[in-house]
Amino acid sequence: MAETLNTNENGNCANRVLGVVLSETELENDYPVYWDYLYVCDGRVVKSDIQGTVADLKRDLRSHRKLEAKVITTCDIEGRRKLAGLS
Repeated sequence: MAETLNTNENGNCANRVLGVVLSETELENDYPVYWDYLYVCDGRVVKSDIQGTVADLKRDLRSHRKLEAKVITTCDIEGRRKLAGLS
C-alpha cells in the first residue's frame, strides 16, 4: 500500500493512502490521552487502555502489546472508514 507523509506548518500530517487523505497530527510526549480514544501508533490504529500522557501510552503499548511505539498521532476516524470502504 503506497503511503506518503507530509507535514504542514501546523505540524499536521496528511497521509495519502489509496487516494484518501488522512489528517492526523503527531502528538508530543506530554500531550494528554484518554481511555477508549483511538490513536495511531506507528501507522496502526490502537484504542487507549489508559488515561495519562502520550509517554504513558507509549510505555503501555510497548509493555502490553509489544509495539515499538515511536510515533503516536490522532486518528482520522472518518478517513480510515473511507479506506475500509465503510462510508
